[in-house]
Amino acid sequence: MNKLILASGSPRRQEMLSNLDIKLEVIPPKSESLPNPDEKPWEYAKRVSREKMEEINNKTDKSKPSFILAADTIVVLKNEILGKPENIQQWQEYLEKLSDTWHKVYTGYTLKCPKKIYSRVIKSKVRFTKISHDQLEWYISTGEGTDKAGGYAIQGKGAVFIKEIRGSFTNIIGLPLSEVVEDLNKCSFFSLQ
Repeated sequence: MNKLILASGSPRRQEMLSNLDIKLEVIPPKSESLPNPDEKPWEYAKRVSREKMEEINNKTDKSKPSFILAADTIVVLKNEILGKPENIQQWQEYLEKLSDTWHKVYTGYTLKCPKKIYSRVIKSKVRFTKISHDQLEWYISTGEGTDKAGGYAIQGKGAVFIKEIRGSFTNIIGLPLSEVVEDLNKCSFFSLQ
């Protein structure tokens, strides 16, 4: 079976792909990019995923065909990108902004196959319930959202804030599995060797 190089340190992405019995080699990229002026959020997510893929591709053995997957997930509220909170105050501000409203989650991913590169952006929409002061304090005390875009984990305790979603659930976690597997199939990743 083929091996997939995952250009990400995300435990969530690793778990989702491992659940599909995909043999993984994890090589987290070191580069961090900021949005360019006038760059739309979805363009930013797509560009960053491509940059991560290229960084890891430059480190791999070119004599062997390789499959490399890189992704970048962002939370966007009214065109403002809510990244990983830098401190507790920013985390609290994020959750207050997301309370009782819709926001978008974009995951840009780039899949390099031996003969082709697929690069896509998948959008999901998430509606939060109104978060009370007590709920906010409780969630902050869990520490769960400190390393997550937007400051929450939909697959964890943060699920209590989710009133409705439209689109891919796995996209919100960090990887749109349906689309990724579709592209892996296109480049015969699952074929026996």
